[in-house]
Amino acid sequence: MVLSDGSVADLCIIDPQLCGDENAFLSFEAIRSIHKLMDDDADGTVDTMETDEFLREDLKYHDPKAKHSSFHRADPHISVEDMWSTWKRSEVYNWTAPQVEEWLVVSVELPQYAESFRKHQLDGKALPSLPLLKLQLQSAVCPGGVL
Repeated sequence: MVLSDGSVADLCIIDPQLCGDENAFLSFEAIRSIHKLMDDDADGTVDTMETDEFLREDLKYHDPKAKHSSFHRADPHISVEDMWSTWKRSEVYNWTAPQVEEWLVVSVELPQYAESFRKHQLDGKALPSLPLLKLQLQSAVCPGGVL
């Protein structure tokens, strides 16, 4: 398994029970990549100013103050470990494959991918890793096309 420097060791330190789980490594790498994108000054944490920029520029959210509490709560700096822990406590993390399929069809309105999601048994834990798995899914779902 090839991941960016340190992610395997980082996951094993942060979450030892998932240390041997390849799907957990992919999800952790995805969370770590999101954190890196948000951490503009590369100091290892995401502060409130970086959250504002992420909400406005990347998510096109025009009132970031309303979302600050869900990102930061009482902590002005978010580490990769904080993001991973929050992700694991989320409702979506525990979604079953049928719940992910329902979300895909009803909320995201992409029923054409439901069969592929079902075939790959993608559950909530797999959702952050979808960009990392995109090429695999793309070739399985629509060879030569864009997912």
